Amino acid sequence: MLRRIRVNLAPTQLESNLRYALEGLTGHVRQRSGLAVSLSAPPDLDDALTPQTRHALYRVIQQALDNTVAHAEASAATVTLAREDGRILFAVRDDGRGSSAETRQAAQQAGSFGLKSMATRLEMSGGALEFDSAPGAGTTVAGWVPAAGDRLSNVL
Repeated sequence: MLRRIRVNLAPTQLESNLRYALEGLTGHVRQRSGLAVSLSAPPDLDDALTPQTRHALYRVIQQALDNTVAHAEASAATVTLAREDGRILFAVRDDGRGSSAETRQAAQQAGSFGLKSMATRLEMSGGALEFDSAPGAGTTVAGWVPAAGDRLSNVL
């Protein structure tokens, strides 16, 4: 049990392979929740990531999927990653019930800090978070981190 908790906190494969860690994560989410989760990531994804950015992306995607399971009443979710213009882009989309700005603001006032923590993780890696949701229209959590060796994208 302790080993499983430790692996969940910091999967050892994150040192070199985000894609493999995300395959495990999405499989675990499918198994425990019944949510149909698909993953799309380029085969050379890890060539453009540092251990810090792998960890940040994994945690943000993990939290987005956890939120989907807990709140969205979704039947499906997709996780996509891509390399583009010196950045690693990601998106987690679900077909759930979505939420309004008022609902999210009320959650923040009640002490929820999920979106803020996801944004902070990406900002600490030089990236940014985007969130799009509307009642009845599902939710998309997306963002980016700079590709390894390309710090110019920090200023874009």
